[in-house]
Amino acid sequence: IKQKKKMESSIERPIPFILAESNFEISKEAIEFLSKIRDPVIVIAIAGFARTGKSYLLNRLLNRQSGFEIGPTINPCTKGIFIWGSAPTIQLSNGEKARLILIDTEGIGSNTRHKTHDAKIFSLALLLSSYFIYNSMGTIDSDAIEKINLVANLTRYIHVRSSANSNQNENENENENELSNILSPLLWVIRDFSLALEDERGRTINSSEYLERCLQPTIGERDESILEKSARESKNEIKRAIRKYFPNRDCVTLIRPVYDESSLRHIDKLDQCHLRTEFLDQMENLKRKIFNQVRIKKLNNSNITGEALLVLSQTYVNSINSGSVPTIDSAWQNLVTIQAHKALKEGIENYLLTWTQIPSRGPLSEIEFEQIHLKALINGQNAFKKCSFGSTNEIEIEFNKLIQENRDKLWQDNLIASKDFCKSILKNLFSQIIENRLNDTMNSYKTIFELNQDWQRLRNEFEKKEQGPAAINTIYEFEKINYSMSVELLFNKLKIEFDSL
Repeated sequence: IKQKKKMESSIERPIPFILAESNFEISKEAIEFLSKIRDPVIVIAIAGFARTGKSYLLNRLLNRQSGFEIGPTINPCTKGIFIWGSAPTIQLSNGEKARLILIDTEGIGSNTRHKTHDAKIFSLALLLSSYFIYNSMGTIDSDAIEKINLVANLTRYIHVRSSANSNQNENENENENELSNILSPLLWVIRDFSLALEDERGRTINSSEYLERCLQPTIGERDESILEKSARESKNEIKRAIRKYFPNRDCVTLIRPVYDESSLRHIDKLDQCHLRTEFLDQMENLKRKIFNQVRIKKLNNSNITGEALLVLSQTYVNSINSGSVPTIDSAWQNLVTIQAHKALKEGIENYLLTWTQIPSRGPLSEIEFEQIHLKALINGQNAFKKCSFGSTNEIEIEFNKLIQENRDKLWQDNLIASKDFCKSILKNLFSQIIENRLNDTMNSYKTIFELNQDWQRLRNEFEKKEQGPAAINTIYEFEKINYSMSVELLFNKLKIEFDSL
């Protein structure tokens, strides 16, 4: 992966994204930040229990020791959801370019928060991310599986489609199947891992194989009690849910970064030289793995921009605050509707902007007008397509209608400008070439032939100076009035001269 801009850019600090108090609310800082990002985004989100080093891991992804807050006590530092305040442009291994969004979440399992709150935070991180990191400590044992029980109940907190007017059991099964195709890849990062990665026969296995072994269902003992059976089946359901919802999953293990446990409390202030070399190597391998696997956030095969991510976030937050379950399809439809209106606005604005960038040099000929219209149309269409998601025929018809209306208005304005310009030219030429001579007693016309010669001279000069599509009609109307008037004036003048002889 190539970084096109340095990580150290505009706002080098975390900013609140989704505030989580009595209600969930998107912060003003996040609205301002995301609304300016019109490029596709990669969204890496991390979740896990409090005090397990989630924020530190994100800081390492930023090539920083500090950034997202790390605290020395048992109290969690992150409340709600935070994002990093800059979004560098990076190039993926497949050549695509996107802006990087990092999301840090409040630790689950806090004594001051209810499990429902944890589930909502966890679900929001899943819904918004294109790459999801679950961070835990120690090993993947029975206790670790129990702690991630939120996954087993994921369909309670995330719906793909509305469940209205459908069979509940059928809808839940369908929701499970569709979720597995929509949710982000899962990377389970195990911190302070000290076990040897070996199978039962002592053969070396990698961390991915270790994860798969841990996710296999546990077979019960013959003499297990009812409580033991219930606990085992509960954990097996969690394992099944992880396998079901995250077909694209992986695992990385990291040793403890320092030997001295007290140093962990202030790890963000330690120089690299104080960290274990093996840990630094593992961290570099982890970063390479993540940045080789990440992809642009998509929904219904459309790239999601920072703007679109903000709309989705607001829709999900509104659903949670209203007591309903965030529904991906509803969020998509809302995004399409909002972006459709924005796309119309952007498309028309870009169409008209092209016209304002044309150097002012008077009315345009029909060919010139159509050439600029075509250029403006292409710019408008590009802006419309870039801003829209899943545009329907109705929206495209509306866009084309508005383009035609603006084109017709611009043509009428050009026609009026051409007519006014040509009238002015003709008025000046008539005054200089014909009217002055008609009023000149010493050098007036002697014959109609002389007058017609000057009219032809006027036409020739007009052809050199006229501009725009109204030229022919304007000179026709002008001659219809002024030619007969000039002939009549000359005839009266010659008659007076003749009568005076």
